Amino acid sequence: MELTRDAVAYGEEMFYGWPANCGIWRFGDELLVGFSEGRHHYNGPGRHAIDHDEPIRTVFARLGTDGAWRIERPALAAPGDPAALPLHPGGLRPGAAGEGLCFASSAVSGDARSWFYVTSDGGRSWNGPWRVPDLGVRGLSMRTDYLVRDGGYLLGMTGVKPNGEEGIAFAARLDADGTWTRLGDIGGPLAEGEFRIMPALAVLPDGRLTALTRRAAEEREKNSRVECFVSEDEGRTWAYAGDVCAAPGDGSAGNPAAAAAAEDGTVWAVFCRRAEPRGVYLTSTRDALHWSAPVPLRTGAQNTDLGYPRLAIRNGRAYAVYYYNFGEEAPRFIECASLTLPKGEK
Repeated sequence: MELTRDAVAYGEEMFYGWPANCGIWRFGDELLVGFSEGRHHYNGPGRHAIDHDEPIRTVFARLGTDGAWRIERPALAAPGDPAALPLHPGGLRPGAAGEGLCFASSAVSGDARSWFYVTSDGGRSWNGPWRVPDLGVRGLSMRTDYLVRDGGYLLGMTGVKPNGEEGIAFAARLDADGTWTRLGDIGGPLAEGEFRIMPALAVLPDGRLTALTRRAAEEREKNSRVECFVSEDEGRTWAYAGDVCAAPGDGSAGNPAAAAAAEDGTVWAVFCRRAEPRGVYLTSTRDALHWSAPVPLRTGAQNTDLGYPRLAIRNGRAYAVYYYNFGEEAPRFIECASLTLPKGEK
């Protein structure tokens, strides 16, 4: 698998990061990825190198058919009071060419609220925002991760626990008429101080759904991991299948994973390690039980401010987008590692 790395967004005085907090979309033969843009500021070891006193914006980059990435800044209307936003009136067209959803949230704990935008032109413009109902949880801290299933959107959700801590993972459905339905919790009860967040969804070769979740506790270096769950009933119930290429203390759950299914049905996943050997890795499965040996996409980071990947597959080639650094105080940048995938059995 020949590996190519391309710069997506870089600036000597800029911070670019957290693609997992926004989303990745495939529109025909183009890819679109969202991420955060801010001013670079070194805040010390173990902290994000971003200036929190300066604006932090959501921007996008598009990979065109010519193989070049270009930054785009379509307008995203400010939500104002998220709790006062209207619900979507319906008329969605899940699976239609050019349609996609982009979710955002106000916080990760407490009374967090989430909202979303809709594009019908491949991400060149976004309508909204519309409110995501609470679905029976104290707060919602959504990122964009969904599948088009049976004429609707099946979504991986992150909620706030009753005590105000992040977070719990569950599935939900948004139908074309704007109706929301909460489905099953992904994973069982959590101990105090633990969280399970940011499910990444994909479809296995046999049609079952899989969800990869980021699970960690207060002592994250000792208790972090990426878990894998499967559903045989379109997200109503989920069963634990094991961990994804994790070793105790490797820091995998310092990052969410990203997942996507290839044309042959193989589910590919990108995960990151914040403990040595730090880096971004690619693995795969066909049954959610057995995972291939991880392929390093990028290693050698000087600190833990990295990762938050997104993954898309286009024409038999995987594109992993993440943020990275080349030094403790160096700018954080967005990079895409791509490689042609081997063909498995259908």
